Amino acid sequence: MTGLSLSEIRVSQITLCMLVKAGKGDAVHRDRPAHGLALNVQGTKRYAFEGGEVLNVQSGQVIYLPRGSNYTVYSVEIGDCYAINFQLTCETELAHGEPFVFTPREVAPFLSLYRDAETVWRTKPQGYMARCLSDLYGLFYRMQAQSAGYIPQSRLARLMPAVEKIRATYDGQTPPIPELAALCGMSETYFRRLFSQAFGMPPVSYIRELRLLRARELLESGQYAVHDAAELSGFCDDSYFSREYKKKYGEAPARHSCGRSSGFGQE
Repeated sequence: MTGLSLSEIRVSQITLCMLVKAGKGDAVHRDRPAHGLALNVQGTKRYAFEGGEVLNVQSGQVIYLPRGSNYTVYSVEIGDCYAINFQLTCETELAHGEPFVFTPREVAPFLSLYRDAETVWRTKPQGYMARCLSDLYGLFYRMQAQSAGYIPQSRLARLMPAVEKIRATYDGQTPPIPELAALCGMSETYFRRLFSQAFGMPPVSYIRELRLLRARELLESGQYAVHDAAELSGFCDDSYFSREYKKKYGEAPARHSCGRSSGFGQE
């Protein structure tokens, strides 16, 4: 899965949640007006994009469709699909976004979120927009969690004391790795291996990523100087912070909003 920095996405507006019945919907799309995530419920669809790229989407798969893309949809086997379209606060967050197909390990939770979003959007109860937004972020969460790697839930649960401790203290004094391992009742070596398998990075990198993301949020608020944002995010060395920030986001930290490339990566 490439092109979509899931944990950095900031949705400004849901524009549509719908069920596209088999044989319905436009086949040709030009200059797509919004980003979209579509779940193919049944059948097989072929998406032919301008430039020659072709993606086949099987039953139970999700396709990401970038804003501004041009493509034609061919129904190889006719079937329904759900779609959620959305706009972002900063288009630069998907400046390098490309269409991709994602295969959920378990389709049922995805289908439940899509169904809920479609029903709420169609019936429009009070607070429907927030509910649809919650369902969309639920999709992002499940996609990101799966892309980090798979371990049984029982072993993932064993890591949670350390994960909760990290999230509560990353902007201050996070306990050293041996103490985090002890919280989980496991050796340091096994803790490091299991953590990396679950989150796609070692615990030290995970802590650094959380700090960088927090610093970016503070800087984008326009209320904090670089030194203050670094300190409030758990960095005690401004030079190290600036170096890591530039490595992560491609530019030196500055107090302003939007307009920078991003990618928190996997949680």
